[in-house]
Amino acid sequence: MSGKIMFGILGGTIVQVHGQPGVHLVGSRKVRQILAVLLAQPGRRISFERLVEWVWPERPPKDLKITFHTYSHRIRKALENLGPQARLITADGGLVLEVEKRLIDYWRFRELIFRARSHADRGEHEEALEHAGAAVALWRDRPLADLDTEPARNWRRHVLLDEWLPANQLLLDEQIALGRYDLALLRLRELEQRHRPETAFAERRLTVLHALGRHSEATAYYLNAYRRLQDEGRDEEARELRDHHERLRPVVHREPPAKPPLPRRLPREVVDFTGRADLLEALDELSGSAVALSGLGGVGKTATAVRWARHTGLGVLFADLRGVSRTNPMEADEVVESFLAQLGQPVEHAAGSVARAEKLRVLLEARPMAVILDNARNSAHVRGLLPLFGSCPVVITSRHRLTELAVQQGIPALTVGPLAPADAMTLLSGRIRGRAREGLQELAELCGGLPLALNLVAERAASRPEIPLRALADQLRDRELLLGIGHDGDGPDASLTAVFTLSYEALPVGTARLFRLLGVHPGAEFGVHAAASLTGEPVPETRRRLDELVGAHLLEQPGEVDRYRMHDLLLAFAAGLAERDPESDQARRRMLGHYLHSAYQAHRTVFPLLARPPLPEDGEPRAFADEADAMRWYRLERANLSAVIRCALRAGLPGFAWPVPHLTAHAFARMGHYADIINAYTAVLGAELDGGTLATTLNDLGHYLTITGDTAAAGRHLRRAAELVRPLGNPTAELTVRINLAQLARREGRNRAAAEMFRECLRLARELGDREREAKAEHWLGEILAEKRLLEPATEHFTRALRLREQLDDTAGQLATLTELCALARFRGRHRHADELGVSAEALFTQVQDVAAGLRLHVVLTELALDRDRAAEAVRTGRRALELALVLENQGAEAEALDLLGRAWLRLGEHEEARGAWERAAVRYRQHGEEWRAEVVDRRAAELGATPVIPVARDTGAGHASKPYHSNR
Repeated sequence: MSGKIMFGILGGTIVQVHGQPGVHLVGSRKVRQILAVLLAQPGRRISFERLVEWVWPERPPKDLKITFHTYSHRIRKALENLGPQARLITADGGLVLEVEKRLIDYWRFRELIFRARSHADRGEHEEALEHAGAAVALWRDRPLADLDTEPARNWRRHVLLDEWLPANQLLLDEQIALGRYDLALLRLRELEQRHRPETAFAERRLTVLHALGRHSEATAYYLNAYRRLQDEGRDEEARELRDHHERLRPVVHREPPAKPPLPRRLPREVVDFTGRADLLEALDELSGSAVALSGLGGVGKTATAVRWARHTGLGVLFADLRGVSRTNPMEADEVVESFLAQLGQPVEHAAGSVARAEKLRVLLEARPMAVILDNARNSAHVRGLLPLFGSCPVVITSRHRLTELAVQQGIPALTVGPLAPADAMTLLSGRIRGRAREGLQELAELCGGLPLALNLVAERAASRPEIPLRALADQLRDRELLLGIGHDGDGPDASLTAVFTLSYEALPVGTARLFRLLGVHPGAEFGVHAAASLTGEPVPETRRRLDELVGAHLLEQPGEVDRYRMHDLLLAFAAGLAERDPESDQARRRMLGHYLHSAYQAHRTVFPLLARPPLPEDGEPRAFADEADAMRWYRLERANLSAVIRCALRAGLPGFAWPVPHLTAHAFARMGHYADIINAYTAVLGAELDGGTLATTLNDLGHYLTITGDTAAAGRHLRRAAELVRPLGNPTAELTVRINLAQLARREGRNRAAAEMFRECLRLARELGDREREAKAEHWLGEILAEKRLLEPATEHFTRALRLREQLDDTAGQLATLTELCALARFRGRHRHADELGVSAEALFTQVQDVAAGLRLHVVLTELALDRDRAAEAVRTGRRALELALVLENQGAEAEALDLLGRAWLRLGEHEEARGAWERAAVRYRQHGEEWRAEVVDRRAAELGATPVIPVARDTGAGHASKPYHSNR
């Protein structure tokens, strides 16, 4: 780098040459940070200790001399290409950067501003404007952007307040002096977008607007700025702004208006109002009638109503009815008097309330207004007022669903829900300007789309500009802290806790008890039976109370008739209430007992032949009509069933925890949720279990770890289970562990040993008369022999396994065995028989919906369809196989399904689809460690892309032996 340079510290540490765009100095971040400190104080010796305060405030280097010798060498190397224009000297335990100050943008900025002021003092405004503009243009970002330590922050704060703001004021004054009002207004807009509005800027904006003749705009801006200063307690600045505005405002003589001005005594509008486009559109469509807006406290009902009202073009009458407040609600007479006052009419108390109401009705009939009745307690609170408003558009806001008004008067009801994630991010980022976005999404997610929470968090971030947003998000994961922010002693408590408390205190006693005890529940979503278990009340009574909570917007229904969900922040609030309730421990036991006994009943309904653990605790289970009903419950309660284990263990109730995985694992395996199963078994290992229970838990955990491929952990648990089982004298338990050890050996590639182990298990099962384990041993022996291409003996083992499973009425087991028989028939070219077996297996899959077994079945059916030249059918079954592989998150199976789909698309002549499938398959094969398969499909995709491809001859399957992913039956 050569030629004239300029060092930049008004942003990142950069070097600029001949006016070209700046580039970062070559070197590490520490090099740039040290150099930035030196550039801020050129020619001065800065001790190593002082540099440590600027650059390493938390973990200083152990040996300062060595450290700074290293970094000074790096800085000199970085400066070498700059010629003789900067030199670094080590002197007396410190560093000195010798460089002309005019080569540093900060010092160049100061020089230009000095010159600009000199010209301004002499009335040379053009020259002053030129120098001030050049100075301000040097600022690219916040000064010393590479540093975020206390000395750097103090330096930056001083420079911004004492130099940057006055420089911009000087620039604006010179633009105004020269009549460049448009440029001044543009500069003011940029400043207010990037920085907090300053009174000095507000005064200059008023000057510019009045100079441009935009007096009404200037007045509106003044009123908004004046109110903001008063709200912030900056009374002296507010008075100065008022005096400035009065001096500028022209005296205008107008004829008295024919009509009184339109009333618009509304709460302050949210300037950065975000989202709600659908609600505003609905309000526009319904204008001319009454509309009810209801929603949770703090969700933005009032802001939405005010936003709509300000854009109607009508006068607006507004009343806060104080329906949810510790003060007395506003009654109908008070509303009438307030509206008459807003209309400029004298309130004639002697005339009586009926006469005053009639006067208001007549006035609004002659001149309709938009009416906002904010914070109504219930329908009765506003029922008597509505006839007074005639054809006026009326918006009623309430924390309760105004069901009576909707049913009896046909008033449309709109719900104001939490903001969408994108709108929440927009609102939060708009309130936190000039901050790094890292951590912004986490903050938005913590707020759950609740505008009040977003505003409180934004204010906390703005008041703590030195705290990174990610650190703030980590701090606010403490929900008690998040609920409490906003209560800082400056005025009424504006926290979420205060807002939620008003809604809670308005509930009937029994409903408040239910809401409070819902804080014990470990998840935000639950069914009516779980809620009933918390209070011990009958389900019909609980359902009525839940409906009251839905009406108060303290609960919502996600789409299921008897299913409810609570906002995360409300759940945290309810949990705080429950902690102080002496009934919570008993409610927790009732709730845990409900889930445990319901899981027992569901397991008995779906898997009647399987053993179940004893349940020492009492509980009220829910009943299940049939297998489909029970499996639906498993799906709905999946998250809660995992959460109750943690809840029980935290509460010191292991008896409610350890049976849960034994009652859910088989159902979750059908759905492919192996991670949930493994996590549940792992969690209960931390409880004190007796020898038999521990052995069973270790055995089951080892079994599912084998399925997912973690053979090392599976081996440890299974061998430990075998040690524990041996002295118990339980041959069935010992046989179960042996079968799982044999399956582990097979998974590890020790097929010969696995076959011998399965034969021994088969012998023991026959001796015990244990047909279930006999069927398993037969099936898995058949799989081993099939892989060795010993087709006849494999078929015999599968046939015996199928007969045993039919006798046991084991539908899922039949599905797995029929699938393997179908695969064998297809491999032997007996396609008609394979078709018959496939149809039977598909019927069973429809019944049991076992994901792993269904995946294996649809892979086999896709291969069979390709053999039979049924390409469209192969696409259908291949897509289903891919869907199931994605559910299982199994990359090998996903790759195989994509490979088969590619072949099916090729048969249909869909070359782009085929190539896309093979390209995705190659990626998945590599991720699964099967490089040779990836290379095969890579070649197919490349050939397909290079030249037109003629569909290949029918594949008999001999060259494509699919790698099985079995259902462990």
